[in-house]
Amino acid sequence: MRPLSADHAAAVVAWRNDPANAACFLTQDRLTHDGQLAWTQKQQADRNDHTHVAELSGRPVGMVAIYGVDEAAGEAEYGRILVDRAWRRRGLGHAISAWALDLAFTRLGLKRVYAHCLAANHPIHTLIGQLGFAESARDAGTVRFEISRDRWLARTELRKEPL
Repeated sequence: MRPLSADHAAAVVAWRNDPANAACFLTQDRLTHDGQLAWTQKQQADRNDHTHVAELSGRPVGMVAIYGVDEAAGEAEYGRILVDRAWRRRGLGHAISAWALDLAFTRLGLKRVYAHCLAANHPIHTLIGQLGFAESARDAGTVRFEISRDRWLARTELRKEPL
């Protein structure tokens, strides 16, 4: 996992503008390469934004973020999860999301992570449900999910137990 950089702009634009992905985002804005470069520069200056890209053999294959970190409240948002079409349905989204939650709870010391999703985005509901998030609120077209540090750490300890 590497921090998002200008080197990733073309991949991010392609992933985000893929119609299957675009339909799952809260905003439907179409990205441009120049716009992504400007956004990445702003994101890199924000110490409360931890957007990372997964690379395999030097090629970007997915991304995920923990952002909007509120140190006083001990919470942040999970999102920006995108996986290259060639790598979907192979566990990559789960793996990089688990990496991001480990970052949030072990390195950043957060107490809670939440996600805002479209109510109709069932693939993300399934993924974050598998990670241990639980629905905490619902409104016009969106759902909020949350996971606490205690719940995440308990789940990861269970995975370490020998069978």
